[in-house]
Amino acid sequence: MLHFFLRKSEKLEYCFNVETSAPLDSKELSILRQLLADGFIAESVSSKPIHSDGRDAVELGPRMNFATAYSTNIVAICQTCGLEKVTRIERSRRYLLSSEADMVRFIREHHDRMTECLYDQPLQTFETGILPEPVFEIPLLEKGPDALLEIPGLAMDEWDRNLYYDYFVKEEGRNPTIVEIRDLDNANSEHSRHGYFKGRQIISGVVMPETLLNIVKSTLSANPSNSLIAFKDNSSGIKGYDCWTILPEQPGKPAPFKKEKVQYHIIFTAETHNFPTGVAPFPGAETGTGGRIRDVQATGRGGLVVAGTAAYCVANFLGRTRILSICRTWLLPSRSKSGQATVPAITAISSASPLSLVLQGPLTRSFRVASAGHGLSRLCSQAALGRSMPDILRRVKPKREC
Repeated sequence: MLHFFLRKSEKLEYCFNVETSAPLDSKELSILRQLLADGFIAESVSSKPIHSDGRDAVELGPRMNFATAYSTNIVAICQTCGLEKVTRIERSRRYLLSSEADMVRFIREHHDRMTECLYDQPLQTFETGILPEPVFEIPLLEKGPDALLEIPGLAMDEWDRNLYYDYFVKEEGRNPTIVEIRDLDNANSEHSRHGYFKGRQIISGVVMPETLLNIVKSTLSANPSNSLIAFKDNSSGIKGYDCWTILPEQPGKPAPFKKEKVQYHIIFTAETHNFPTGVAPFPGAETGTGGRIRDVQATGRGGLVVAGTAAYCVANFLGRTRILSICRTWLLPSRSKSGQATVPAITAISSASPLSLVLQGPLTRSFRVASAGHGLSRLCSQAALGRSMPDILRRVKPKREC
């Protein structure tokens, strides 16, 4: 494993922990340094930490049991730049503490225990040594829909159990795996019914007085302000204004429009699916756009789609001249007399469609995306059982009559 360090301040530096499938040559190391550096200035990245002796230095970073979104994005950028050997990069933070600092308290207050941990020594591997639980089948063929009742913590009612029984037994003629059932239960109940967020929370044997959703909603009850709709599964709404508009004289029939003053409230929705770029660009863009429109109209009668905004976070286009060797031709910058890159030619960015940006732009984050869903979990679980792969995978999402 390779380690690179980027100084952020006197008491903070980033450590990039880089996993590769084979040693990198000098050219590949140069490209990697530029990608990790500030403004593509390779000299800002060092192979040695600022506090090399490690005294009073605390390093905090992501847990090893899953690759972070940061790693997924930067590895995709590396491979686009020809660094095929790079398989994973995780960024940790190294703090220099004073001798008077309370180290235990500092660690507790500066990391998220759910997703991060303390590195008591430099990482040598991302392997955790934890073996996954074996994949097993749920005996729907033998026990019927009630076999799902034997799974602890499953948030499925009778309607759900019958739906999945009909699908797996009557349509596919097989038992589902625990991976499929857990994925369906989590995705559907949490997306629509919030079984986990509305459930009782028991911490260290003590039942908490509020659910997670109650805690989230408490901000609205404490300060409703101008909110009309909040914490719903569709759009949110705030108080609007009286304004002039045109309305049909006889709605539902061919009729002329008339001018009328009405009160319009303002509704908003945000569609934040994951990773359209490398996983599913076209379904991702469709879900992002379609979901945004659907949420507004599902607010209720009178929900009108007026405008939509696509937001993207992109890499730093400005950099040294050596970036030209790794950038795409449409990113060629203009040059000053000294030869240093100055203003990038980003007219392609400003005139491109959102989908083109998702497919071709050097995106590090995006608001538009799609998740792997049931198809991916089924593929993995079938492979774990040694079964042949199906030709077609589809995601099953139950629909209810409202």
